[in-house]
Amino acid sequence: MAKSYNPRRAKLHRSYTIAEAASVFGITRGAVRAWIKSGLPVVATSGPLLILGADLQAFVAERQAARRRKCPAGTIYCLRCREPRRANATTVVVVLLTATSGNLRAPCPDCGAQLNRRVTLAKLMEAGFGGVRRQARGAEPKR
Repeated sequence: MAKSYNPRRAKLHRSYTIAEAASVFGITRGAVRAWIKSGLPVVATSGPLLILGADLQAFVAERQAARRRKCPAGTIYCLRCREPRRANATTVVVVLLTATSGNLRAPCPDCGAQLNRRVTLAKLMEAGFGGVRRQARGAEPKR
């Protein structure tokens, strides 16, 4: 599984060697070299390769943005399947957290894992879950 890195750990106005860039993100030097092969720009000097902080920050942010997946209306993202899944409407429950928001919970139809999605009650219809039953926080679900 690919790890998520905070791109703001790299300082914009600083140049990094491969070893320094690796230590900033807690990865190996080989991983930084793989980033260079996959398109991370470097500054060619007579000494070690240097990576501009702004380029490093932009590269990491771009890689993470490419991995993001939007859930279409009526779906909940399954962490086990790594795909948005359409849950059975009769099994979806809204667990109220506040007066205006809650968590959608349902079993994944493919793998059986627990699906969770945070929603505001005002946007429940937009998310495609208008007819779900509501449950107070901490209450046991009805079977």
